[in-house]
Parts: sequence; structure tokens; C-alpha cells
Amino acid sequence: MRKCVLCLLIVTSLQGCIERGDKEYPQIDKDKKSYNVIDTIRVLKLENPKGEYTVIDIRDSNRRTRLLQLADEYGNKSSISINYEDYSGFSVDELKETHEGFLVSIEYGSIIYNRKTFYFIFKDNTFYLQKIHSSWFDKHQPNDFFESDSVLNTPVKWSSVSFEDFMR
Repeated sequence: MRKCVLCLLIVTSLQGCIERGDKEYPQIDKDKKSYNVIDTIRVLKLENPKGEYTVIDIRDSNRRTRLLQLADEYGNKSSISINYEDYSGFSVDELKETHEGFLVSIEYGSIIYNRKTFYFIFKDNTFYLQKIHSSWFDKHQPNDFFESDSVLNTPVKWSSVSFEDFMR
């Protein structure tokens, strides 16, 4: 009896995962066969007066990359790729909707711990990187803490952003 109940629970759980994957988590374009997507980590749906957008955080362990994909309601997609193998302890910490758009927060480092928060605003029917909040500290001397905000003179269009340019 216990085995039957356990099997039923497993089958029900698997069916729920399949349904969730098909309905809520858009897939990468099939033309990009080089990606072996193993994990959709987080999905952020943005409601905005100009339409619905989705930001998807995807991990591809074969290529050692994280892919942040922005998709609109019509299926148009653009992505930012981050080679996380180059950054010890790399993680995408947060995707969050803001009043003007959304933010992406990343963390990396082993002894020197870094956190960067990228603020994107919506204007002219697309998203632009407008501001970066940076902080870091030495794990051996946690009282030595540094924090700064950088507002970009000219906002950078989502499709032109490279997080790695700001991680050096």
C-alpha cells in the first residue's frame, strides 16, 4: 500500500513539473542548438503599460554560462550570457521588478566578495541599463567594506549590455 501511494506521489510530482515547464518557462530558440539548458532557475514576469515581458535566468553547465533572457509577449528574445567559470562563487542572486523596470543582482568572489546590482529602466519600447550599485569586502577583514553607485550618462540598451565589462 505504501509503495502504491509513493509511486502515485512521484508520478503526480513529475506530471506537475512537466506541466509547469511547458506552460510557464519559455524555452530558448531551437535554432541555438549549442545550448544545453539544464536548469531554469528563476522567471520574472513584468507587467508594464506597453506590454508583458519576461526575464529568465538559465544555467547551462555544459558551456559554464548563465543566460539572462528577456522576452516580450510576441516571442522576441534577446540574451546576455555570463561565463561564470571565470568568476569564483558566481551566482545570480536576485531578479526583481522595480517601479521603472527591473533589477538583476549578481554575486561573485572567494576571498574578495563582490555584489553588483544592475538597474534596468523601460523607455522607447525596450529596457536600458541605467544604474549599477557595487559593493565588496574582504572576507578576512569584513570591516573593510566598499559601496558605490554609478549612474550611466548614456543608458545602455539591454541587447548591448555585457555584465562582465562591469565585473573587472
